[in-house]
Amino acid sequence: SVSTERRAKQPGRESRAGWIAAGVVAAAAVATLFVDRPGPPTFREPLAMPVLHPERVAAKPLTGLINRLTGDLMIDGLRPADPFRVSLAAGNVLATGDGRVDIQFGDRSAFALGPHSRLELVRFDSRAIELVVDGTIDVEVATRAPDQHFTVRAGLREIEVRGTQFRIVHTTKTTDVSCRHGLVAVRDAGGQRDVGAARRLVIPTDKPVLGETVAALSIDEVTELADATPLTMPVWDLTTLGNSAPLAITSTSRRGVRLDGVELGDAPMHVRVMPGRHTV
Repeated sequence: SVSTERRAKQPGRESRAGWIAAGVVAAAAVATLFVDRPGPPTFREPLAMPVLHPERVAAKPLTGLINRLTGDLMIDGLRPADPFRVSLAAGNVLATGDGRVDIQFGDRSAFALGPHSRLELVRFDSRAIELVVDGTIDVEVATRAPDQHFTVRAGLREIEVRGTQFRIVHTTKTTDVSCRHGLVAVRDAGGQRDVGAARRLVIPTDKPVLGETVAALSIDEVTELADATPLTMPVWDLTTLGNSAPLAITSTSRRGVRLDGVELGDAPMHVRVMPGRHTV
């Protein structure tokens, strides 16, 4: 309309003002039908909205909290005075003795480090999680977004997941990957092999991934994986979890423990609980 008014005030342009205004209306009507057709030269193209690429969005650090602990635990070479108040982040190194530790880092996402094992949190944010394990680790991961990655390095092998429950047992002789449900990709410099639900891949240290065969798990092995599922809180909210506390369950002998109807393994142990009444 500003352009039309300006043109109408120029000498010899009065007679053209009417059809210019009509042309503006017609152009608008055409634009509603052909959105990809460029407008008349007198109109200014709208500014393009910026596209936010995943790689340009800043990653948010994740926080890991201990939900269950049996036996000794070292964090960065020190024995923490109160492990349940420690917020785990990228750079932390965990080592276990005779027991195990369960750590939750998101809704339905957690890992458990087995006895006599070592784990380093190389990267721990909303874009990528990279762990390095020596020993045994059980992992349950909620489905990842397309721009999220979860990888575990075990020696020369890398295991990547999208959403699954699996176990890795890495020793000086073999790397053993068992998958309860979902799918994991195991790869090395020579290639990649997928391990699906109820499947297992055992790779000798001196052999390539592609040289070994994926085998089916037995019923007992699947049951063992199910029993080893990392313990998770029903609601993952760091504000709410700030009111939680460890419940110490002791025994003069190794006795099986059931907390609020959920079997947790053998006492003694410490378990994170929310305020309220609990049945042990």
